[in-house]
Amino acid sequence: MSQTITIGPLIYTVVEVEELASASGQLYGDIDYGRCRIRICADSDPQIRRITLWHEVLHGILAAAAQTEDHNEAHIDALAHGIVQVLRDNPELVSDKAVKR
Repeated sequence: MSQTITIGPLIYTVVEVEELASASGQLYGDIDYGRCRIRICADSDPQIRRITLWHEVLHGILAAAAQTEDHNEAHIDALAHGIVQVLRDNPELVSDKAVKR
């Protein structure tokens, strides 16, 4: 995976890396606001990578909205799982035809 995602006025590069770690253990992904980069652990299952990408995008959305305080990781995780599930179950929601007049 090597792609870009626009979040607010910024373009983030998404890259897969072999391993991510932090003081608290293994990470599945992270976002670097200063470098406009999202890293996703390449060794994780594709489903986990998809949810992790959404998790990091949600962090980016909050940062773009000047919500710079510590983000509640449990809330971010819940939203990431929920968004992936809703979009999987209702792909028409991302279509221009989703909102009819």
